[in-house]
Amino acid sequence: MQTFTQRHAASVTRGAFPLFDLLFPERKEALRGDWVANKTGRVSYRAEVFPLEEGTWGMAILCRTGWHSGEYTYEWCRVGLNAGPSRQRVFREACLLAEQLATLRYRYH
Repeated sequence: MQTFTQRHAASVTRGAFPLFDLLFPERKEALRGDWVANKTGRVSYRAEVFPLEEGTWGMAILCRTGWHSGEYTYEWCRVGLNAGPSRQRVFREACLLAEQLATLRYRYH
């Protein structure tokens, strides 16, 4: 009998979580942007946004170096602008920063 109850409770909560995601979009977890490669194609950057403990959102830029998946190395670039109340705004800023790193700062790196 206990298994029957647990199975139905699991199906109800499984159906409720997508509804909560629609009603409360800030509940969703981290966002990851697309890889943005520099002019040489050797260095790529990707924006990542994640929730912080204070209810705000932080950002980080992931740097990928290498020509193909066999030799990729990854490194986090710490960003000073790492807090904001709106997940979408912080994500837009992080994506813009990743694009600027690839196209302006380290264009031929």
